[in-house]
Amino acid sequence: SYFLTIADILDKAGGDGPIFCNARGSAAGSYIAYLLGITQVDPIEHGLLFERFLNPVRKGMPDIDIDVEDNRRQEIFDYIADIYGRQNVARLSTFNTLKPKSALNLTAKHLNISEVQKEEIFFLMKDEIKVLKDRRDMAGNIINECMKLPAIKRKMNEDKNIKQFIKLAGRSEGVKSSVSLHPAGILVSSKKLNNLVPFWRKKDEIAIQVHYKDSQDIGLKYDFLLSKALTVIRETIKQVEEIYSKKIDMDSIFDEAHDHEVYKMIGTGHTTTIFQLNSDLAKQVSAKVKPKDFDELVILNAMLRPAPVKDGKIDEYIKNRDKGYENHKIEACARILDETKGVLFLQEQIMLICVNVAGFNLTDADKMRDLLGKKKFKEGQEDELEALKKKFKDGVLKNSHSKYRSEEHTSE
Repeated sequence: SYFLTIADILDKAGGDGPIFCNARGSAAGSYIAYLLGITQVDPIEHGLLFERFLNPVRKGMPDIDIDVEDNRRQEIFDYIADIYGRQNVARLSTFNTLKPKSALNLTAKHLNISEVQKEEIFFLMKDEIKVLKDRRDMAGNIINECMKLPAIKRKMNEDKNIKQFIKLAGRSEGVKSSVSLHPAGILVSSKKLNNLVPFWRKKDEIAIQVHYKDSQDIGLKYDFLLSKALTVIRETIKQVEEIYSKKIDMDSIFDEAHDHEVYKMIGTGHTTTIFQLNSDLAKQVSAKVKPKDFDELVILNAMLRPAPVKDGKIDEYIKNRDKGYENHKIEACARILDETKGVLFLQEQIMLICVNVAGFNLTDADKMRDLLGKKKFKEGQEDELEALKKKFKDGVLKNSHSKYRSEEHTSE
């Protein structure tokens, strides 16, 4: 029903003509989504994996992010409400929590701690707070961790008011402080929502007072993200038709994916008006890489991440593409990395290496991909990643690769 309702919404919503929309993310790996017209890229032709979207260990419903014109989301909401009932549809909420600095500020205000004392305590903590925020395994309370600092211990021992202040600030950290509208989420339930959950209102918007992550037990969640790029596309097509009497069919755009003049223009770095290629980094990389076809354009987009830039992988790709390179020692890796000239850029490549080199199933391969990309670990995730790394090493050895190659490839 989730797929069918998404397809219906995208097909019929929009009083002022069909709304331009674009499903993105892992949903592109679903062939059902492609056949229903939710996505426009053939996942088989482009080697996209369904398990990135949905697999047996995933908790909760599948999630399809839809970009829509930034001035037409209300039309989608109205269509959904008309079909499923106004009392069955509402916006979703997100809850904001107190960060360390806010917790210190709020607690100091209520305990009448002076600005000088508060700032002194924050000054002693701020470097540690920055370190703890950046730690992938930091899942606990940051202020409580800062209490272990010698300077903070000394302040707490010297002044009982400061001790009370820091302890209460630690207890306040992470407490929900306010509620706001989720920027994209809409909930549809088979039952009247006022019989299930409380509501709150912001101007003309009504939302449920339940965190969006917990909404799947109440109904189906849809994410419609506002995209100015799609609005610009619609207006451009409209003006072309008015000025030149030429009608552009968006459904046939992919038929033009081999237009070399388009790639020539991207290769100049003049990409200010191109969605996802309009940042300063994207312009620089576009001018260096000069993609020649759709596949290279996909790789270009995957390069635009901090790690490839920092590690020099973009220059390595260009050198390998233009001057040749030595294949990876493990044949399966060489085959998987051939598309990106021996450099690992695509998340699907991580999954395929796990499957073909270490014997993972695609579910475990997706879990490895997900954990490797985490900036911060939740409780237990670091141990889970270490267990998967060991499984990877064991799998490499079991598949008749040398121990040297196992250690080398795991580090890569």
